[in-house]
Amino acid sequence: LLGKGGQGTVLLVEHKQAGTIHALKIMAKYPESLTADDKENRLPGEKPKEGRNIGLEVRKAEKVHKRIFEEHAIMRFLALQPRNMTTCFLDLQASFHDSGNFFFLTGYATRGDLWTEIERYKATGMPDSMVLGYAAEIIHILTTLHSFSVLHRDFKPDNILIDANGHLLLADFGISRAFQLPSDARPWVKDELRTEIEELQQRKENLRKVVRMQLAARHMTLSVCGTPGFVAPEIYQGPAYSYGADVWAAGVIVYKMVFGKLPFGLVKKMDMQDRVKQTCLGTLDFPEDPRRPVSPALKDLLSKMLEQDPSKRPSARDLKYHPYFATIDWDAIARRDGTGPGAHARAMEKKSDKKVAVPKGGPHPSGQDHTPWIDWVAPALHDRFAAASAASDHTQAVEPVVQDTSSKATPGSIRRTKSSRLMQRCKSLWKLTPSQMDLNAAAAMG
Repeated sequence: LLGKGGQGTVLLVEHKQAGTIHALKIMAKYPESLTADDKENRLPGEKPKEGRNIGLEVRKAEKVHKRIFEEHAIMRFLALQPRNMTTCFLDLQASFHDSGNFFFLTGYATRGDLWTEIERYKATGMPDSMVLGYAAEIIHILTTLHSFSVLHRDFKPDNILIDANGHLLLADFGISRAFQLPSDARPWVKDELRTEIEELQQRKENLRKVVRMQLAARHMTLSVCGTPGFVAPEIYQGPAYSYGADVWAAGVIVYKMVFGKLPFGLVKKMDMQDRVKQTCLGTLDFPEDPRRPVSPALKDLLSKMLEQDPSKRPSARDLKYHPYFATIDWDAIARRDGTGPGAHARAMEKKSDKKVAVPKGGPHPSGQDHTPWIDWVAPALHDRFAAASAASDHTQAVEPVVQDTSSKATPGSIRRTKSSRLMQRCKSLWKLTPSQMDLNAAAAMG
């Protein structure tokens, strides 16, 4: 068990033939309180004797499904780009589902997350060279992400993992917003969107939906979301925000690396009203410590990243030219040359030897798989495991799975694989591996 939270459970798994280690994120489709009969016979107003509103519970679960589908679409879109452009993202390697769960197979970051690393230096602050290295990789991650027209919206140390070579990986796209996915990358919204457009054309009453469509065209969004302490003022104040919100969150991360606390006097247990006030009206200060002087260039960088007016805040790309990064070779950062700033990062000492059972649902009845786009295998993973299968002495070979051949393949271009067959292959090829790593090593995955 690597981690367990509101979005699901993350397990460490090993491919039996190839011997490679991966992380498997498991997300239940419905709460355990809902029976199969509840899900199939959902009446919005139905209230059983115990007072439960089955229809409401099902609708809430299906709203979560849309966020899972969106995360999957973004991760798959990134996974299909040239690998040399996306090495700074946690890679989606495969996905599948059964009647009860969604499964995401990803790479595994062995050195934990950036939050754990920051906490190690909370009392003294990180060494200057380490701050510079981490800050440069953070800026590179945002520049790359925004170049794909994706706004992360939950950019925080918990969601930034550290790989075996000490380089950073961005994870958890659960509330991210993609503005330019291919037209058929969201098959679950086609009917819904068509209905909305017809309604808008016929009734012209839902102004909020009109505004959302117009804002999306300008790469802006309205939703208030994110983690307290890392939320930009424009998210609280409105009316809309864009990529600058990620730059603000990155500034909070760098500030915490340097000073061991959040800026603007923000504290973890502050109530919402005070948090909004401090974020939007607070004064940015730089605590003085004669043992740890902070360079004027770093102070200026933080002042620009934490500019409360988003129109004056530089983009991630512009920040690459800031004097603080004068010594950085951005091409080397992109190539991930050598070891990264987290080469000596270590997981927290607490270990978890807890054994867990993998939740398993049944196969979908013929013709009743409503989410076929979840069944997917990355081309690189397919090739690697096909080779491992061919070279193994096992008599049962891996059944070939159809792979994407285009770097911008979309759900419509992928031949669907039945969930029951895919599940059978996965159960025969994967085994749980007792984790010798920290419980938080994959916490940013959900």
